Amino acid sequence: MIRRRTWSSFVQVFIMAVLLGGMGSSFAGAEDDIFETLQVALFPEPVEAPPFSLPSVEGGEVSLSDYHGSVVFLNFWTTW
Repeated sequence: MIRRRTWSSFVQVFIMAVLLGGMGSSFAGAEDDIFETLQVALFPEPVEAPPFSLPSVEGGEVSLSDYHGSVVFLNFWTTW
C-alpha cells in the first residue's frame, strides 16, 4: 500500500513538472512582445540623469553626483 502511494505521488509530481515546464517554454518567446503589448519603449542606450540635489533627513544635502557609477532607485512620495 505504501509503495503504491509513493509511486502514485511520483507520477503526479512528474506530470506537474512536465506541464509546468511546457508552460515555461511557451512564455519564453512572449518576453520580446511584452514591451509592444504594454506600449513601453526601451532606451537604445542608457540616459544620464540631470544633476540635482535634495535635502536629507539629517539636515544636510544629498547630491545625485555622490552616487555616480552606482544604481540609484528614486522613489518620490507625496501626501495630498
